[in-house]
Formats: sequence, structure tokens, C-alpha cells
Amino acid sequence: MNIAQLLEAHASRLKLQPPAESFCCSPHLALQLPPDLQEFYQITNGALVLVGGLSKQSSISWKINGVQSLMIADHCFYGGKVSFEFEKLHGVCHPMFETCVLLAGNGNTHLTIDLDQLRYGKCYAATLEMHLMREDIVVAASFSEWLERLLTTPGDRPYWEQPGFPHLSAYDQ
Repeated sequence: MNIAQLLEAHASRLKLQPPAESFCCSPHLALQLPPDLQEFYQITNGALVLVGGLSKQSSISWKINGVQSLMIADHCFYGGKVSFEFEKLHGVCHPMFETCVLLAGNGNTHLTIDLDQLRYGKCYAATLEMHLMREDIVVAASFSEWLERLLTTPGDRPYWEQPGFPHLSAYDQ
């Protein structure tokens, strides 16, 4: 299912923003966004995804940032703290911190997408504490997989927080 079909099929659980004017690359990024994310930004410039409910009355939601708000996670959300803390603990900055873009959030948990060539498009979930301790987990191989699973998995928690989900470390990939 492509992004347009996915958004149409689950319209009752989405609050979409108007399309972005420029979607290939955020002005804040020098890295190219994956094709499924480019398709998303051709249709909408961010969205509120309602989880655990069948209508817009759901109390659990994920906000997908607009393209102009996309920033390297370490520089934007964490204010450089992650690289500093990691370097302080391990003597070297982990290269993943420079290629992960903060894409979406739900309170304390955030979704990042990796733009590195070796891990291109993989999605990771983490809180700030998890990120500082290198405990980000792989939640999807692509943005479209993440969005589809988020919209189609029943329950009041994201699919990766439900029993049986394999918690693979982002750093072992």
C-alpha cells in the first residue's frame, strides 16, 4: 500500500496538514529524504496520527513533524546533549547521531528516521534517556511500514510497546 492509499484508508484516524511547498529536502537538512517520506510530504505537511481508537476521539496520538521542522535529532531536539554525553562516556561521538532525523513524537517518546546510506529509511523509537544510553530500538524498516503498523495495530499502545515485539538495538544494525 503506498502512502496515498494508506492515508485515504485511515482518514478517520488522521488529522492532515496542507501539503508542503518543498518536500525533497528540508532547508535544515543536507540529506535526501526517503521516497515514501517524500510522497507523504507531497500530500501533507505533517499529521496527527490517532492510535488506539477508531475515530478522532482517541486520546493517544503521534505528531508527524512538517518538513520545515525536520532537523538532525541531536542538533534539534537534544540540543547537542546526546553527542556530548556519548563522547563523555565513550570517548567518541557515535556517527548515528548525525544521520537520524527527528520525525515524530508522542509526549516523551520520539521517532527518528536514519538517512545514512547503510541504514537508509530505518525508523527508531526512543526517549531522551534511551537515546543517551544507546537504547534506541528499531521499530520499522521504513516510514511507510511504521505508519501502516501504527495505524493498523489494535490496542492502546504503539505496536513496538506491545508484548512480543522484538526489541532490536538501532546500534547493532
